[in-house]
Amino acid sequence: MEGVGRLMLERKSGMKVKPVTKVLRHPTQSWMIYHADGIAESPLHPGPGIAEVKVVDYNVLKRFKKEGIREEYIMQPQWGWQ
Repeated sequence: MEGVGRLMLERKSGMKVKPVTKVLRHPTQSWMIYHADGIAESPLHPGPGIAEVKVVDYNVLKRFKKEGIREEYIMQPQWGWQ
């Protein structure tokens, strides 16, 4: 479903989002692993950015509809490098 999310992001934002198929690991800190969903390029901002696409399954969607989306799901600070 992340592929669908990337397409939706492209359509809504006008950015080009290229999928990333590799896992990035820091060269000296092996515990630092980064799973980027895409590289986003926008004519409004210099340089590429990281696109993170969040999708949930049916049961989680039902819970979100009933209880709302919890803050810890929305706020997921991440870091990355290239």
